[in-house]
Amino acid sequence: MAAPLNTCTTIEQRSFVRFLWAKGMAAKDSHKEMLPMYGEHSLSRQAVHNWVQKFSEGRTNIEDDVGRPIYSGGPPSCNWCSVFTVMRITIIARHNKTR
Repeated sequence: MAAPLNTCTTIEQRSFVRFLWAKGMAAKDSHKEMLPMYGEHSLSRQAVHNWVQKFSEGRTNIEDDVGRPIYSGGPPSCNWCSVFTVMRITIIARHNKTR
């Protein structure tokens, strides 16, 4: 049985996905293979699928694309984004009260 890894990086996991892809393993099977090792820190099934697709299209680099925007304009995906949104709304509300 595989021992869970307490620390891991996204790059490490992408490398593992590439290794499994090179062995001919399907994306869903690659994800199942990763879960016992990476646990709750594992890439999502969709992320594994996306990377397998990229490798199938000829990509070899496992690093993030340079120059891509970090924020896509969708809903905040992290706690800090939510905190700053609440702070901004509070400041605007206080400003409107003083008018």
